[in-house]
Order: sequence, then C-alpha cells, then structure tokens
Amino acid sequence: MNKKGSISALIRLLKMSRGSTGKLIFSILLAALTSIMTLLIPYFFGETVDLLTDKVDLDAIVKNIAIIVVLVIVTAVLTYIMNTLNYKISYDTVQKIRNAAYEKINRLPVSFIEKTSVGSVESLIINDCESISDGLLMSLNQFFTGVVTIIVVFVIMFIINWKLALLIAVITPVTLFITAVFLKTINKNLKAHSAQKGVQAAFLNEKIANLREIKAYGIEKSMDSKLKDVDSTYRKVAVKATFLSSLVNPSTRLFNGIIYALVALLGSLSVVSGGMTIGALSKLLAYATTYMKPINEISGVFSELSDSLACASRVFEFLDEEESEALDKESSFEFDGEIEFKDLVFSYDGKRNVIDGMNLKIPSGTKVAIVGTTGCGKTTLINLLMRFYEPCSGQVLFDGKPSTELSKNVLRSNMGMVPQDTWFKTTTIRNNLLYGVHDREVSDEEIISNSKKIGAHSFINNLPKKYEEIITTKREDISDGQRQLLSIDRAFMSDPKILILDEATSSVDAITENSITSAVRVLCKGRTSIIIAHRLSTIIDADMIVVMDKGKIIELGDHKTLVQKGGYYSKLYESFVS
Repeated sequence: MNKKGSISALIRLLKMSRGSTGKLIFSILLAALTSIMTLLIPYFFGETVDLLTDKVDLDAIVKNIAIIVVLVIVTAVLTYIMNTLNYKISYDTVQKIRNAAYEKINRLPVSFIEKTSVGSVESLIINDCESISDGLLMSLNQFFTGVVTIIVVFVIMFIINWKLALLIAVITPVTLFITAVFLKTINKNLKAHSAQKGVQAAFLNEKIANLREIKAYGIEKSMDSKLKDVDSTYRKVAVKATFLSSLVNPSTRLFNGIIYALVALLGSLSVVSGGMTIGALSKLLAYATTYMKPINEISGVFSELSDSLACASRVFEFLDEEESEALDKESSFEFDGEIEFKDLVFSYDGKRNVIDGMNLKIPSGTKVAIVGTTGCGKTTLINLLMRFYEPCSGQVLFDGKPSTELSKNVLRSNMGMVPQDTWFKTTTIRNNLLYGVHDREVSDEEIISNSKKIGAHSFINNLPKKYEEIITTKREDISDGQRQLLSIDRAFMSDPKILILDEATSSVDAITENSITSAVRVLCKGRTSIIIAHRLSTIIDADMIVVMDKGKIIELGDHKTLVQKGGYYSKLYESFVS
C-alpha cells in the first residue's frame, strides 16, 4: 500500500471515530498528564540522590519519597482510566466498521457474492477488523503518551545539560529515518500478508463446507496437498512481513543504546570535572532512558499501524464496492401478479447471451411452467425476475411497471421462492418457517395448518421438540426431501403474490413428490406461479408451458396443445412416461 493509500485509510478511520471525539480528547489530555507525572519521578529521585550524597536532610528525603509514591499511585490510576477509554474508542470504531461491512453484504449485488469467496469476506470482517482494532489500541495507548514524553523529556534534559541534549537531538533523526525506510517496504508486504490470509480462510471454508463431497470422492489427500501450497505461500508472505516489521525495533534500539552510552560517558566526565552533580547525572541517565523508550514504542506503533492501515484499506475497498439498490427503499406499489418479459437480453460475460430477445406475458394468477435442457436460461430468467441481476437490454415488467422502478425490497417481499438448494438458518423449525414473514403475526395453528397442506407436519411432529426443534442445512436425520418440504412450506408461509419453484421436487421421492404436487395445485390458486422442473408430473396441469432453448422460447402452450404439436415438449413427455 502506498503512502497515499495509507493516508486515505487513516482519514477514513478518523471519520469512523467521530462519535468518540470527546473520549479521544480526554484520552489525549490524560496521556499528557500521565507523561508529565511519570517524568517528575526521576526528577525527585535525582534530588533525593543529591540529598544522600551531599548534605543529608531526612525531612526532605522523606518528603521526596512521599511525593514519588503519590506520583506512582496517581499515574497508575490515570493510566487505567486512559487505557479503559482507549479500549472503548478502539472497539466502538471497529464495531462501526464491522457493522458497516456486514450491512454492505445486504446491499451488494448477487453477482459480487457469486464471484467472491465466502472465506475472503469472513476474513475481512473478522481478521482484518481485529487487526484494525489492535493497531488503533496500540496507537491510542502509546503514541500520544510517547509524543508528550519525548517533548517534555527533551526540555528537561536541555535544562539539566543543554550540550548533551543537543547531541541527542542530532542523533534522534537517524532513528526516525531508519523507521521511515523500513515502513515504506513493510506497508506493501503487510497488505500482501492480509490478502493471503483471506485466501487461506477461503480455502478452509470451502473444505469444511464441502467435507461430505470431499470424503465421498476420496480427495482428502489432494485437498491437503492444495492446503500445503496455500499455507506455503502464506508462510512466505507472513515470514517476510513479520521479519521486516521485527527489524524496526532492534534497529532503533541500537541507536538508542549509542545515545545512552554517549550520555553516560560524557556525563561521567562532566561529573569528574565538576560540571554536574551525581544526582544531575542520575536524572539525565534516567531521562535518556525515558526519552528512548517512547521512540522504540512509536516505531512499534508505526509498524502495527501499518498492518492496521493495510487491513483497513482492504475493508474500505470492500465498502466502496458498487452497490445494488438499497433494500430499505419504500414503495406503495400494489402487486396484482402480472409479469411481462419484453425484448429481454442478458449475458453474464458480455459475450454469450443466456437470454436472447425473449418476449413473454404472464397474466395474473397464471400457473406457468418453464422447461428446457440444462443451460437454456431457466434459472437465469428467475434471477432476472428477482432482480439478482439486471438485464443487458429489454425489460421485466410487473403489472405494466418496469422492475427498475420498483424497490427490490417490495418486489421480493411479494415473491415466494423455493430454490433448488435448500438453506436454513440455525434456529427452530418454527423460526425458519417464518423467515419470510415480516408484516403480520402468525399463529401456531396457521403454521401447523400450512404444514399439513404440503405434508411436512407429520415428520415435524415426530421430532423430539416438534416445531421448536433446532434445524441446520446439513442436519443428517432430516432427508433432502423433508428439507425441500420445509423450504416450500417457508415460501408458502410468506403468502406471496408470485410463487417461484426452481426444481422444487428434484430431491424428493415419488410419494413425497405426489404430496408436493397436490399441495402446489391448491396453493397456486390465486397466485402467479412459475415452476421450473425436469419432472413433468408437477407441471402437466400448468396453464402455460414455456419451452426454452439457448435463451429463446421455442414452444408455448398448455400440456395438451404441446403434446399434440409433436415438437420438443412432446418428445420430452414421451421419454418421461415411457
């Protein structure tokens, strides 16, 4: 990451912390106060040394010791308060960033989610945000305190011995120059380290999510080999970034050691020649050590902050991704259920049209079936209908109104969709069935009644906790067919104006298929229904059957008409019944 990128990320981080401005100002004041009080301790210690070596004054010695004890206690209390404030500032700021990243997912188009690995996004929200938090915390705890300490210590050393103070002032820029040189190289490597961390997380997520398939095909060794390659790359990047970061502190310590040695040597000569007292030398050595410590810490802060800014840059790049329309946009549009595809053209890659000049009007309340070979554009048509993607040209109209003029939130709230791949939130069956219900209260009686209609109640009732049973997508004791029934039940529960079933019976046996088919006949009444299926038993009674091939409609009509026509559908039906 270049300097401009670091500054940009830092500015945005500061903007994110605006709600904590009061805490930040108070923290800076506490940092200044604790620094000054800490620096008074060596002063009174030096005074006590002079009292012990020159003319012993027990009252003054006791007084100085008492002052030192009070300074230590008060400094400890103020440091605790400051650190608590810094934790609050850091966590509040990162919580805003993490929440913004999480909310961003809702506003991103489906196309972005499909081309981005889940593990990479998880790593960004969890690991990168954690690195930002660590960098902010270290900066708040050490940077402001360190800056104040350096300034105050230098002034005190100048008062004690201005010659030695000037010598230190000449050597100090060398330390800062070394830090700046290292950081320039470190920034680039830290960003690469952060990116590779996302790649590693994505691979692990993929393996864990698909463990069943990996074991079924016996490719554990192959996956382990690939993981070794990923880990090897990560190790190289991580070692390089860590090694370069670790060089900053010892390099600055080397020059700080030189400073301390010069102060000790020249100060001792000054004591021997009568230029300063032993107490003054002890003060000077103590302040020299105190002066060097924050320089070391600040170099470490810059190293940690560089890592944080690299991670922040990745998070902000994610937050800047082009969004689809906000889901919370309101609309008063009332759906009747009429759908029209007008001169519709769509391509995923801009080269091959998956939907090619399609025209189709579906009257409200019509049950439509879409059939065709794999890759003919059936599921793509549903993606356009749901506005997961936007057409390259042409329009999708609802009751004569272009879909682009409707809120996606309102549009989808009027649709019930049963996808080919079932998914459930890890919660009770009842909560999953109500997942798409947002604007009304649903009684237990209604849930049970609806489940009975589609044949899901019997197996739910046999579960230990019935509708309060916790379910997950991968739960082994619930079959694919039962999961599909629950998915259909969930769609029906939302009482949609438009019902979409994408291969809804693909995972069920013949008996369950008959149960679903009967339920679909009842529940499709009064709704515009679109059914995509390879099993023709679920679509024989459809009002309209659309036969697609290469993104175009090649046949259109009801079951009887298409069978008599003797075309593609007729041959498909013959192969089904034979």
